Amino acid sequence: MRDTKTQWLSKLDAASAEPIYTDLLRRYPDHVLINSVYLQVIDPLDKRVMPSLSQKTTSSVKDLDKVITVCNTALSGMDANNILAFMAMKTDLRPDAAKIKNTMEQQKNIYLECIARKGIALCRLILCETETAEANREELAEVWKTLVKFVDPTDAKVLTSHVQYFAIWHAFLYNQYGRLLKHLLKMQEDKPTEEVEKKIIEFCEELKWSHVVKYLKRTLPSKFPSAYKPF
Repeated sequence: MRDTKTQWLSKLDAASAEPIYTDLLRRYPDHVLINSVYLQVIDPLDKRVMPSLSQKTTSSVKDLDKVITVCNTALSGMDANNILAFMAMKTDLRPDAAKIKNTMEQQKNIYLECIARKGIALCRLILCETETAEANREELAEVWKTLVKFVDPTDAKVLTSHVQYFAIWHAFLYNQYGRLLKHLLKMQEDKPTEEVEKKIIEFCEELKWSHVVKYLKRTLPSKFPSAYKPF
């Protein structure tokens, strides 16, 4: 019943999912997958907002706080040191090693997802310029320190989509547009989209790379045509 309800949670909208999430969390507080699935509902990856130089962030502080709260709930149910110890283990000779590996891999993925989502929400909260901006910056620094224990955030080739988005927002917050472009280019290499291509152009313009901007704008219609010629 628990797993069936958790599966259905991802198919609901945020308003319908909230009471089911609350009930599941009350019944199974140690089942961290519940938080991961609920995060997909309230902050879906396919609707991720990219940072923009031309438009000020219009994020709802309430929604961002909610994402952070769910992330904190999930993170509190996992032991980072246990996950790191598992990652450092070369050979596991325990009889149930395969089962332990599956459990720890799931925990590691959920932990990194929650760390990244929390980091993105904090970046966007700071850009909202609320009264808690300074405290949020300090918390963000701690989140970043935790992240680098698990992955190298400068290596765009090995990052998951969640961590990559976090690295993009972190670079944007600190005006490190070269680092931001590195991650956008990797994202474009994996799955080219017109939206990301325009973001690359936007930040190249900010860096005054006029030769790059000229080339990218010229190739934009051929890369992403609005229609195809009939045969």
